[in-house]
Amino acid sequence: MDTTNVAALAVLLARQKPDYGPVQCAEDAKRLTRLSASIRRLDEAACNRELSSREEKRRETLIKSVRALLAPYHVLSIVHNSDPRGYAIKLLFPAGEGSTYPSNTWGGAEDGWGF
Repeated sequence: MDTTNVAALAVLLARQKPDYGPVQCAEDAKRLTRLSASIRRLDEAACNRELSSREEKRRETLIKSVRALLAPYHVLSIVHNSDPRGYAIKLLFPAGEGSTYPSNTWGGAEDGWGF
């Protein structure tokens, strides 16, 4: 687990929901990173072979879990990127006052924050 990316995601989550404590945001960031890792493993498997119906259902359940976990936060969009060469999940956060969207992807601010 990339602790730098988890910490940065926790900070972004805390900015979106300041009434949540930092511990809650850090726990959510860790949980999101774990969910993303599970989704990534299934995406990699899908590149090598056809997923079973059970695996497809598992991937959809994981994506729903990501969406449910992010529901209280002010996230503009949540995108599942099935290409295993990039981040499995990308988020687009609202831009701060006088700034651009936070991003950590090669696509820049329009591509959002990946994990």
